Amino acid sequence: MKRFVLILVVVVCCAGFLRAETLLPGDREVQFLLRGARAELFGNILPFWLEHSFEDRNDGFVGRMNNDLTIDRYAPKNLSMMARLLWFFSAAHRLEPNEDCLEAAERAFEYIEEYFLDEDEEGYFWRLQPSGRPQDRKKVLYGHAFVIYGLSEYAMATGEEEAMEQAKEVFALVESRFGDNESGFGYFEILSQEWKPFREAALSKGVPEGGKTMNAHLHLLEAYANLYRAGPDPRVEEALRKLIRLFIDKMFNSAERYFYQTFDEDWEPLGESYSFGHDLEAVWLLCDAAETLDNPELIQEVYDISLKVTDAVMTHGFSGDGGLFYEGEAGHVTDFRKPWWPQAEAVTGLLQCWQITQEMKYLEVAVNLWRFISEELVDSKNGEWFKSASDAGKPKGTKISEWKGPYHNGRVCIELIKRLQ
Repeated sequence: MKRFVLILVVVVCCAGFLRAETLLPGDREVQFLLRGARAELFGNILPFWLEHSFEDRNDGFVGRMNNDLTIDRYAPKNLSMMARLLWFFSAAHRLEPNEDCLEAAERAFEYIEEYFLDEDEEGYFWRLQPSGRPQDRKKVLYGHAFVIYGLSEYAMATGEEEAMEQAKEVFALVESRFGDNESGFGYFEILSQEWKPFREAALSKGVPEGGKTMNAHLHLLEAYANLYRAGPDPRVEEALRKLIRLFIDKMFNSAERYFYQTFDEDWEPLGESYSFGHDLEAVWLLCDAAETLDNPELIQEVYDISLKVTDAVMTHGFSGDGGLFYEGEAGHVTDFRKPWWPQAEAVTGLLQCWQITQEMKYLEVAVNLWRFISEELVDSKNGEWFKSASDAGKPKGTKISEWKGPYHNGRVCIELIKRLQ
């Protein structure tokens, strides 16, 4: 009997050893990220927004909340934030069907169409008063991009024809109203309520009237890619292809391996600074857009640029604790802050490069960054993430605002789960 037990123990140990030996490079890292993403999405981010973001007034959503969960009842409602909520709840429902997510998505859809829609002049207002009345009536490309992003995701989550038709109408509106037809490149970013040129040029500071930004065009790119997935259309295909080429031909600095951030009206770059977070966000969104079009030559061109940009960010964009700095210029970090959103987007960008190459260096940096997020940004007391690593533990820090929602951190979890499981 003792001999049998000894043999059994040896067999079990050998079997375990063989299983360990047959693990492929990256298997442990993949499982670490996958388990972390599932736990974070379903155990923290999603429960927080389902529990804390609803507001009784007009069946809307909280405009601003501090880290200690105190609500600012006088905070305005921003179009991009509401559209991002529509996208998030819809995407979460698509990932794993959930009636609470579906109801939240419906709530966001109805609120946007009821209060933000400009029935007199078409399009959507940029900002509302807490009561739901328009506060800022101008038309902003950034906001309309997220409306397309949210509506197309909601249409895929629910099969709602109304949402899909509305997404197509907003696409046509963006092309006809915001499109810079004179230069033939890109889109104007801010117009008046009546769709006339506006004294502001873009949401970014220091951009002259008529100027453009990489940020706004990046979010239009992701919106068009999502709209094309929801329902292939040759007009959307052509517009998306032009946007990808815009990033390749006008925005990419091939010598220094980064994307210019701001431009004048003729697409001449304004300054040499770059954003580490936007660079890695652009990496995976460009790959996603090219893959959506299923154009092998374009895919390869985007892959090549993505690897160059990511390698440059990895050279000097990360700190010793695994976190990602905010901005740089000429090979040096110029802004040492570590906000939540660049960390989230960087994980997906790094994972994209690992999936392209299977080189472990990308996966290892992604794992270290995820550890940084878990230790420095996740609020284990009140839920969700802190706005910045330096914001941790400060009760008056922002947990919800017009720029702080579940879009970036919820999306990295969704992307990790879809890509890895």
